[in-house]
Amino acid sequence: MDNRIKIIIFTAMYNRPKISTLFGMSMDRLIKHYTGIYNIKVHAVISDDSSKEVCEKFNISYNVAENKPVGRKFNKGLEYIVDNFEFDYVMIMGDDDIVSSSVFEVYKKHIDDKVDHFGVNKIYYFDTSTKKSLHFKYQYDTDKLMGCCRMLSKKAIINTGYQSKIKARKPFSYLNASFVRDRIYTIPTYQARYLNAMGLINITEDSKFQMWHDGIDKGLDNCSEMNLLFSGFPPTLVDTDTLVTDVKSSQNIWDFRIFLSRAEPVSNKQSLSFFSDDEIEYIKQTF
Repeated sequence: MDNRIKIIIFTAMYNRPKISTLFGMSMDRLIKHYTGIYNIKVHAVISDDSSKEVCEKFNISYNVAENKPVGRKFNKGLEYIVDNFEFDYVMIMGDDDIVSSSVFEVYKKHIDDKVDHFGVNKIYYFDTSTKKSLHFKYQYDTDKLMGCCRMLSKKAIINTGYQSKIKARKPFSYLNASFVRDRIYTIPTYQARYLNAMGLINITEDSKFQMWHDGIDKGLDNCSEMNLLFSGFPPTLVDTDTLVTDVKSSQNIWDFRIFLSRAEPVSNKQSLSFFSDDEIEYIKQTF
């Protein structure tokens, strides 16, 4: 019997096989590093044949969904994980995010303590076109997390992801929120079932998986973080050195130039410090 903690690394891919291949290489490195320590699996939600080829090359399981809206695509991928795999945690990653092999050593205490929602607040950016690097860190006086390397427990995913539409039978307050009679609200399904049993609401639409709003193409990190927060799973910041680099190409939601005024220039030696020799050579040969 395998008693290791089960971690699924979840990403989305679309039509950038050169970047996705680098991600696949990094996942191979990560899995090998934790052989016998953690049971790690990688899953992608994909929308094209080139991504399918990358997944099959690197033994990444996948399901298929339309690429847009991106929120709905992510929901389809995470719901597939919930329905098909046993796991303790899911780590959210972009397929352009390359993570240090030390990540689960740094996360060990939070994993052992069964923290439901945790991650980091800093990241490197490496631009494949200009070969320049930046370092970015959230400056908020609170535990604001990057979207990548965000760890979510199974409990946090299920209790936040499944949402129900409800209608209040009468005015009432619950968890500091006020509900008006006959108005439609969307709340976590586990809360909806409790309020329904108490005779306060009617459930008008039950258990649709929506960790992210279906209709969005940007702002996914903030969307899921807010949903988690209001479902009772506030983020916990792991204080650590920078563990992840976002590799920018011509196909990104957020362009490298956007961060020039928000981040500090650093050397490529820093931003690529935890890449393997094979990964660095791949970058040199490919971009």
